[in-house]
Amino acid sequence: MGPLIPNRYKAFSLPETIVALVIILSVFMTATMILTGTGRTALTPQKLKAGNLLRQFAQKTREERLFVTDSVQIEGFRLYRVVSPYPGYDSLLTIHYYIADQNNKRLADWRSLVRSDH
Repeated sequence: MGPLIPNRYKAFSLPETIVALVIILSVFMTATMILTGTGRTALTPQKLKAGNLLRQFAQKTREERLFVTDSVQIEGFRLYRVVSPYPGYDSLLTIHYYIADQNNKRLADWRSLVRSDH
């Protein structure tokens, strides 16, 4: 005949279970933060197109030496060029390019330093 009291089942203690849950929750929390952060910074086709237009605008500025502050409307975007003297150097200019959509949301920025050659 077998024993009257069955063998004890082996199980985790309460502190071990709590530690395991904390570890699992922290892993899920970290994964969620990474996934939501990635979704916010993803490049949309609109941002890619805006960046490409901004690079073309900057290249045209350098080629034609159009070192004046102005803006232009291209394909539903507004491109801005802000020219200012570089502090401490008369022969250098800082050019800040940026592009915005119809809602005036800034999509891309770019700065460059050029020689003014008065």
